[in-house]
Amino acid sequence: MPKTIIACYSATGNSLYISKRLGADKIITIGKDSSIDADAEILGIVTPVYCGTLPIPVKEFISSIIAERDNSNLKYIFGILTYGKTPFWAASHLSRALQDAGCVLSYVNGVQMPDAYLPLKKKAVKNEERNKMLAEAEDKLEKIRDDIKKEEFRLARMGLSYRLIGKLMYNAAQRSSNRLSVSDKCIGCSICASACPDENIKIENAKAVINEKCLCCYACYHICPTGAIGFPGAEGQYEMPENMKGRYR
Repeated sequence: MPKTIIACYSATGNSLYISKRLGADKIITIGKDSSIDADAEILGIVTPVYCGTLPIPVKEFISSIIAERDNSNLKYIFGILTYGKTPFWAASHLSRALQDAGCVLSYVNGVQMPDAYLPLKKKAVKNEERNKMLAEAEDKLEKIRDDIKKEEFRLARMGLSYRLIGKLMYNAAQRSSNRLSVSDKCIGCSICASACPDENIKIENAKAVINEKCLCCYACYHICPTGAIGFPGAEGQYEMPENMKGRYR
């Protein structure tokens, strides 16, 4: 069997959940453990969609780690996108990024997961809605696993609208100032700092400090055990079932 490596970028846990169910030989964490084994023959990239495109660390991973390694052993590259409403242009952006790195995306698909994006989803997903979406995701994953096993080809849509609008949106996801706040309920436990995929949170004087290069994944908000991290108008936290946890790194 060909050796399969999955490079996963995950904040609230959706992409990590998908990665664990794809049956890879090894899962590496983009941004923290990005070394791809030299003998890997199949490479998967599992990532959320941010602002209709790829998160900045995923783009950086492709333009540096993948672009600079010897990829002659890779015979099949697949991408799985997790999203709350729609993947927008992220599939074509993934294909473009890999082309720029000298590789070809063989297969791409998307899985809708519970939405944790606070600017659009002010109220956390309720358990009933979450469980329904996860059940539907499992059904789609069965088909995706079969496709990957057979090394099927499924290319990104690259129609005129994708070429024009998608090109403009390629650089939409940017690190920026955020609207998150930390209240006196903070106990300095550092769970939020551990969950931040871009190491943008530090603990200073026993209190979390969110710096100014936020990727707006909102993992810190959803994971805080005391609800000390706030966002204007947001209510509740997205929580995975106990048997599906594993997002905290």
